[in-house]
Amino acid sequence: MGSSSVSSLNNLSLLRVNGLATGIDTESLVQQLMAAQRAPLDRLKQQRQTLEWTQEAYRTMNTTLLNFRNAAASMRLQSSFLINKVSSSNESVATATASGSAIGSVYDINVTQLASAAKAISSNGISNEKYVLTGQAITAPVAIDESSNSFKLKVGNETYDVSLDNGNYTAEELAGAINDKISGSGVTAFVASDGKLQFVSDSQFELLPATENDALSKLGFDVAADSSAKAVLKGIDLNESIDLMIKEGRLNGPSGGYGTNLSFAITTYNQDGTPLSKQFTFDATKQSLQDIINTVQKAGIGLSGFYDEASDKVMFTSKYTGKTNANGAGIEFSDSTGFISSTLNLAVTDGQNAKFTINGLETERKSNTFVINSVTFTLKSAGASTISIQQDTDAIVTKIKDFVNQYNDILDKINTALTEKRYRDYQPLTDEQKEAMTDKQIEQWEEKAKSGLLKSDSLLYKTFYDLRNAITTPVQGTTGDLNSLSKIGITTGLWYENGHLYIDETKLSEAVANDPDGVMQLFTKTSTSTDKTQAFNESGIAQRLYTVLGNAIDSITQKAGSTSSLVDNSMLGLRMRDIDTRITDMQDRLNDIENRYYQQFAAMEEAINNMNAQSAWLSQQLSVLSGK
Repeated sequence: MGSSSVSSLNNLSLLRVNGLATGIDTESLVQQLMAAQRAPLDRLKQQRQTLEWTQEAYRTMNTTLLNFRNAAASMRLQSSFLINKVSSSNESVATATASGSAIGSVYDINVTQLASAAKAISSNGISNEKYVLTGQAITAPVAIDESSNSFKLKVGNETYDVSLDNGNYTAEELAGAINDKISGSGVTAFVASDGKLQFVSDSQFELLPATENDALSKLGFDVAADSSAKAVLKGIDLNESIDLMIKEGRLNGPSGGYGTNLSFAITTYNQDGTPLSKQFTFDATKQSLQDIINTVQKAGIGLSGFYDEASDKVMFTSKYTGKTNANGAGIEFSDSTGFISSTLNLAVTDGQNAKFTINGLETERKSNTFVINSVTFTLKSAGASTISIQQDTDAIVTKIKDFVNQYNDILDKINTALTEKRYRDYQPLTDEQKEAMTDKQIEQWEEKAKSGLLKSDSLLYKTFYDLRNAITTPVQGTTGDLNSLSKIGITTGLWYENGHLYIDETKLSEAVANDPDGVMQLFTKTSTSTDKTQAFNESGIAQRLYTVLGNAIDSITQKAGSTSSLVDNSMLGLRMRDIDTRITDMQDRLNDIENRYYQQFAAMEEAINNMNAQSAWLSQQLSVLSGK
């Protein structure tokens, strides 16, 4: 057999072609041989999967413990037991809320005056309604001659024929020339800041083209021969520039407008009397009334403002109620340009304090909401009301019941994990096994495989008994006789109920009503002892549970890690990393074994192929000899 044939077979063996010479299913044989070799790898993967499921079970339990620890954290605070209910005999006059230290208080309130904020309001309307007609911007010079020097102005029933002198005009010169011609009509022409020619009047008017020599198109008004341009009635436009509205006569102000230096200053006072001052400067040729209102509101001096179209007035209100400025009004203006006094016509009404009597004491406050004796009062109107503060026994009982239910729930979950049946015949499925099963079958199998992973777990056993011990051990050093849960109607069930707590709600309600401080101490008492055992015995129920749960969470985290950790160095995490390394090494070894099997079969194929070739050659030679 030649070298080319050997090379060809070697290439085929690398491609793992099934037996060409023998007809043997090499692929199937190799896979059968490898199945036995892969058994240890499958066991490693199953071990790794079991560890991962166990880690998940621990972490789920830790989340449950953490939720209960948060509840214990709340119950170890005195504020959880200092709960009041507040009633008002007349809520339209006054309402209140109270902290726990206000238990058993009654307040008779007679309101004579509510607190109000300083205001600045226009003393009368600030706008004038005008008929306005605006053309398009015109470009100077405007050439006026015999072909385009006339138009008509109609005011009411009277029509004015306007003929301009020939010449080249700027926009301002045009306005002046037109005003000379229409004097007495009540209509005034001027040029706006954007170069447009405008006509303004107190009466309705319109522009009509002249029969001949029409000049309207040169003035910026394109009006058809059989039509007219009619003025529109306008009042305040919040978004038009201040100076434009002044020139149009719609807003009071100096005849030439304020220009770029419209300025004023405002001083307000917060409730402790501290002045808040701000100087404002605006470009009235560009900025509008809304721009000014917005800027004042954002200036940090505690003012809000708006323009009311119905009343045609501007209003600014301080956010601070009461008499905030002992020497004057709560809002003060320094008006160098006259905008505040002449244009907005603002007049200040000072704020006033709330005045009332409480339990016979006549007093006042700058705000309608204030605190006396840990009670927050809110005055709403003049009149009389009685505010009563009592301990909210029902709320405290409900809080304790909820806490006990959470305790029972966590004991049930721990006990379920400790006693759940373990199906050791149900190991994690291999990839080959999953391929032969449906999704439902896989789900049912894995449900049993995950069952009982924490059965008889030592960490959970310790947590279970530590929780029970924290609940049942009497609290030492209490000022009253309420040193155990049984004293307030909370008792454990029978031995086979695994520490389940039961509540005598009547007895619990009586304990809370008769000795609220004793109930509070039972849960919240703290110890200053450095001895762990003594500190435990002297601590309240919630304090103990908080400590026990914290220790349990830390222990489980050391064993199973946390989802929030970037690197898992827990016991289970390290074991899984070790198995991952072993899996990688074993996969490399199995790949080498598999390649060796294929090489052996390839060598066998090559040898048999050589033998077949030699056999064929011998047969050929014998045939030749026998033929002679």
